[in-house]
Amino acid sequence: LEKLRDYTNKLDGLMERLEQTGNQPKLLEIRQKKLKTLKLIEKKNLKLFLLKEKFEMHAPSEIRINNVLYPGVLFESHGRTYEVSEPKKSVIIFFDPTNGKIKEKSIV
Repeated sequence: LEKLRDYTNKLDGLMERLEQTGNQPKLLEIRQKKLKTLKLIEKKNLKLFLLKEKFEMHAPSEIRINNVLYPGVLFESHGRTYEVSEPKKSVIIFFDPTNGKIKEKSIV
């Protein structure tokens, strides 16, 4: 990823020089290369995220709310957020590692 970022910085410098000289055909070619490089960086970032997620340790835990859970409360766990949109009573908020989401269930 660092090599690709360095490459995009070099392309930026080259694009600035080409804009000053007015070489439009070469400038368009360099822009296409930069676009392809940015897409490749995005793909590699996604792969890196999924790899980190695969090996991340998840400790089972939950938050029990016996009374009222008010709207606007924001939970954050494992890099995800969950915002409460309506009042709820007697619920458990937990992180589900199988699908990677914060979920809720009622206390019964």
